[in-house]
Amino acid sequence: MPQAAVLLALSALPPALLIGLGGASWGWVLLGTVAWALAVVIKAVPGAALWWAIERAGVSLRARSAAWGVWSAACELGVSGAVFLTATEFPSLLDMIGFGIGAGSFEALVVAGAAVASARVESPEDSASDPASSDRFLAWSGVIERGLASVGHVASRGLVWVGLQSWLLSPFALAACATFGVVDGVSTYGSEAGWDWHDRRRLKYLYSLVAKVTAVEVVLMAIALHLLQA
Repeated sequence: MPQAAVLLALSALPPALLIGLGGASWGWVLLGTVAWALAVVIKAVPGAALWWAIERAGVSLRARSAAWGVWSAACELGVSGAVFLTATEFPSLLDMIGFGIGAGSFEALVVAGAAVASARVESPEDSASDPASSDRFLAWSGVIERGLASVGHVASRGLVWVGLQSWLLSPFALAACATFGVVDGVSTYGSEAGWDWHDRRRLKYLYSLVAKVTAVEVVLMAIALHLLQA
């Protein structure tokens, strides 16, 4: 399964290259993986109760999805911010990048493991009837999504890293929460609304949105770094 191999490469090569070139320490990369896993647990357990409560209150799916986006951003970026602030020494730019890469690489590894497990239990008949088996874009959609997500992990955490350095720069952290929340909110809406994830148009719409949001995060990060150096 070439897609799983590429996902494994996405999980292993970025941290290995960054550390091998002396850009970041293993410690910050590992902290990124631990922080991501902790945030997922925090997000899932109280989040399930939150979703149930607002659903019982008759809140629309759009509003519930938006609320989940805000909750998801608060958990993942909140944990990241807490790690930055409580570290013995505030991370350097490269250590922050290692932290974000650690989060994105670990999630890519989890996705790759799930893909391999799914392929093993899938029968030949199921594989033959899967639209992805005859559509290259659908077949590689998971890799596209992971590539965008990995960049987003670094950029969003980078904006939090910048925002924690002064009150004047704090809007960058708020921007990270907004962009992160948009991506997770739209993805949640699609899942709950029953979008067909084998529909090329749906996937292209979603990935186009994610790519635009990620581009905004990268541009904001470049502006923030320029302001830090000014």
